[in-house]
Amino acid sequence: LVRLWKGEQSLELPAILRLANLQVQRKNSADAIKNFEKGVEILLNQEKPEAKLVSDFTKDFSKTLINENQTASAIQFLNKIINKFGEQLPMAEEKYLLGDLYFKNGETKNAERAWQQIKDDSTGIYQKMAQEKLQQAKWDEGYKKHIKRIPAMSKSEEFK
Repeated sequence: LVRLWKGEQSLELPAILRLANLQVQRKNSADAIKNFEKGVEILLNQEKPEAKLVSDFTKDFSKTLINENQTASAIQFLNKIINKFGEQLPMAEEKYLLGDLYFKNGETKNAERAWQQIKDDSTGIYQKMAQEKLQQAKWDEGYKKHIKRIPAMSKSEEFK
């Protein structure tokens, strides 16, 4: 079908998404990633794609890359999509995911920047989760500083 629809990208992208998801289900992630990459090219060439299609495509491709331990590729992909469609489509979940990937890599500043872009979160849940993670990171940082001082204190006479 994709060959028949060549040139009609609005029809081609859902078929590529479905094919890639089937390949993921059959544990053929390498081929799925290749198809997702074809879909990225098509998606980035569209001016006003359907919001649900962009969301589904972004979630599925990101999840596949993360499951294949290609976090750097997932970050790069999410940045491309958010830069292209972040202002015109609701992408709160994708922005949260990008920040979460940065956060898990220990890049707290980049995570904070990604999470600050979340403005289209109608429920506010992604903003709340991001704030909780940032507060936890600040608390952990203070706790680590405190713990690092304890061994120095144990050498004093009072603790022996």
